Amino acid sequence: MQKLAICFLLIGFSWGLQAQIQLKPFIGLNKLPAFTDSICPIQNYLGNFEESGYQLLDTVHDFALLNNLGGYFRLSEILQKGKPVLLISSSYTCPVFRGKISEINTLQAMFKDQIEIAIVYTVEAHPETDISPYFGRVNTGQQNINGGILYRQPKTYGERIRVIEDLLLEYKIDVPILVDGPCNEWWYHYGPAPNNATLIDVDGRVKIKHAWFDRDPDDMICDLQKFLNPSAVCDSIQQGISTFTFEIKTDTVVNAQVNGVAYVSGTLTNTGNSKAKIEIKRLLNDLPANWSSSICLDVCYPANVDSTQISLEPGQQMEFIVDIFTGPDPGTGRLRMGMRNVDDQQNKSSWRITVISESVTAIEEESDPLAVVFPIPAENFVRIRSRHYDEYQLLNDRGQIVRKSWFQEIATIDRKDLNSGLYLLKLSNSSGQFILKKFIFI
Repeated sequence: MQKLAICFLLIGFSWGLQAQIQLKPFIGLNKLPAFTDSICPIQNYLGNFEESGYQLLDTVHDFALLNNLGGYFRLSEILQKGKPVLLISSSYTCPVFRGKISEINTLQAMFKDQIEIAIVYTVEAHPETDISPYFGRVNTGQQNINGGILYRQPKTYGERIRVIEDLLLEYKIDVPILVDGPCNEWWYHYGPAPNNATLIDVDGRVKIKHAWFDRDPDDMICDLQKFLNPSAVCDSIQQGISTFTFEIKTDTVVNAQVNGVAYVSGTLTNTGNSKAKIEIKRLLNDLPANWSSSICLDVCYPANVDSTQISLEPGQQMEFIVDIFTGPDPGTGRLRMGMRNVDDQQNKSSWRITVISESVTAIEEESDPLAVVFPIPAENFVRIRSRHYDEYQLLNDRGQIVRKSWFQEIATIDRKDLNSGLYLLKLSNSSGQFILKKFIFI
């Protein structure tokens, strides 16, 4: 695969003249960005994604962006050719987007001759260390931690391109990826949202809008079929009543540090032969001051969202994660989640969760802000992030060194053949400074 950086260096830059489609004013890019161009400060968006961006029948702004194929995309030029355009927002750290890539490829196979489909790569939804623009706090997400998809919010245009390169090494994507400009103008106008979808007709107006791309009850295949042929009938009819089960995957009592994050997870499974509609509700949210919790299913919801509904196809599974964000003081929080089959109220389940936050213990030497070790507890790996220390030693509960290495800023310790239990991590540097941190492999 040819690297994006190489493609961009080869591009000839000329946006051409303004086409005659009646769009709102051009929002850029006005010039070819340099890899070293800084990303402008990102304004958080904590509102409803149904309300962000354009609404049905709105006329959109014209824009031009570079793509991963070594060319550029100008909206007005595509519309001038008589081809509607479907734009889907994205970032690698958005697990919802990653889960929809196969569906995007399916759309391309079905509609490529009739509709121009493109992904627009925007700000990272769940960056490591940095604040999530949709939550207003750090929210890396357990799915990203488990998958090792850990990226800071890019500071330059070139850093954004490098994240896209990594994305394309892991996923086959059949549509062009447009790269939002350094000042995120596309994101501000067409979002802000992590994975919305906007279909723009040749007259420049929005004809389909999904706040979350292809999330039930929205069905993009059906919507596009109706758009192309208004007499098309594509609605699926529910046949029969299905059932679901819920399996807890982690402990129901978990520990966290103050000003930290705890994650618990389980799996919902449709065990029937038809679609299951499941209502999810946070029944108890007994948390100390300055704590909050967030529900993550097919999407991650803000802390103020207490309920939602999901649909599972026959045999489909979905991971259910609850994130608990602790405050500055030690304390204990209790939650209870309820799940109920919309079509069979006797088919239900509940999940009780207790989170205990503690101040850093003496063995961890005063909570050194210069070193972060996560996830804790760990399952398959543990990651170290520090610019102050550059060597680690991992000791088991008998004091034996089982891993050691030099590292630069970030190190990952794969579990491999290590047993479950308590481990001690010693981080040190050439000046003789060191810190001890303990964690558990579960």
